[in-house]
Amino acid sequence: MAVPSFLLKKLYVKGSLKNTENGFELALKNNLAPGTLIGMGPLTIDDASYAPEAIHIKSPQGEWAGNEVSNKSPVTFGMNAEVKISVQGKPLAPGEHHVVFSVMTREIGRVEFDVTDRL
Repeated sequence: MAVPSFLLKKLYVKGSLKNTENGFELALKNNLAPGTLIGMGPLTIDDASYAPEAIHIKSPQGEWAGNEVSNKSPVTFGMNAEVKISVQGKPLAPGEHHVVFSVMTREIGRVEFDVTDRL
């Protein structure tokens, strides 16, 4: 069952894109339905793709490296839960950025959506 892109875009917390010491971070808030992540990435910003190893997820339930998320080690994404996604790499330049999310969920399989945000 495919979820329309316009609904998936509502997961992104607009204005959450920020540079960090080791790269950048952004946030998602689940306002759609409970879900279970069983795979993470890649995450693409503009033309740069980041493998699961470079991604770190922090939620109310704990913290995971992107490559740790699997069927055996799923991450639940409950209603109204907010997760922070940190990416190791170069900080982003000021301006608008195109972000493409790709995750695997237990409930509906691969989910991909894109958003734009300003830094």
